[in-house]
Amino acid sequence: MILPLVSLFACSLGGNTPPRFQSFNGREAKYLFGIAYLENPWQAEYVQSGQRWEFTLGVKDANGDSIEILFPSAPGELNFDSETMKGYWDVPDEPMDAFTELQVLAVDEHGASDILLVGLELELNGEDTGYFEDDYRPKFYGDLHVENNVDGTITYWDPNTDCRILWENVRGEEIQPCPECEQSWRILLTRGTTESPLTECHEAQTLIESIRYELGFAKESSHNEMYFTDSIWYNHPTSGWSPYGTATLAQNRLTFTLNAD
Repeated sequence: MILPLVSLFACSLGGNTPPRFQSFNGREAKYLFGIAYLENPWQAEYVQSGQRWEFTLGVKDANGDSIEILFPSAPGELNFDSETMKGYWDVPDEPMDAFTELQVLAVDEHGASDILLVGLELELNGEDTGYFEDDYRPKFYGDLHVENNVDGTITYWDPNTDCRILWENVRGEEIQPCPECEQSWRILLTRGTTESPLTECHEAQTLIESIRYELGFAKESSHNEMYFTDSIWYNHPTSGWSPYGTATLAQNRLTFTLNAD
């Protein structure tokens, strides 16, 4: 079952240009259709339990504005120095799932922002867990403004086939929140741009555009006796509302990563 997931586009305000990422830990940050991604995007940053993981960030603002760096949904308490653009995380002995995504949010003094996703993979005793390869699955990436009505962008990417579909003018409406959600919305994806000639990619687009999606955001929620923070919920046609990924909702801007399997 293909489900919706974060094309994350830079958000500008008026004539102000948002910050742009330059690098992360020496890896060049690149842009495709406004989406920030790291060179070799499916290469994870490895962290070891009980060890300190250090990182360096490169980000610039074309207007010379001051930049605030935030880490929504971080897997633990990160320490970051905005002067040196260096940070670290003292990884606990039992820190997280084998693989998680670190969201790096850059916001300038006028509120324009950009976001970068960095994959983190846990090494146990210096050995690769292998989970990163197992999680090589399609996702949706969304960046939506959700004040009253919905507008923004969503991207679908299947790394197995390199199928990427972009919807630049997503529209929707707010609906009654799901039982665990603070807010919920109904969206419809139409007239996407397919960036692959593969038959499978066009078939995926046809299926995706045949569905009207209901999504919800929950800061704190529970499902099947499991606790979730900053989650995106999807109203599945057979199983109902369930958490399917991570999300951030700030100043009427919803960014999310939604599993598509």
